[in-house]
Amino acid sequence: MIRLQDSMGSNISWQVPGKFYKNGDCQLGSGWKKFCQDIGLKNGDVLTIRVIQTQLWDVIITRS
Repeated sequence: MIRLQDSMGSNISWQVPGKFYKNGDCQLGSGWKKFCQDIGLKNGDVLTIRVIQTQLWDVIITRS
């Protein structure tokens, strides 16, 4: 499980299953859709993900 946290200091986080591959790639699972809905992600928005720890990612949202 990966915990995504909003970098805007809202103290809200989402648990998202992730599958890690030997080449360093990661595929996010079913919680990703809920995360996108909860933050109101729209076409044109940009997410920057900063990996703090393997299972803790900080998400910066830039709205279009």
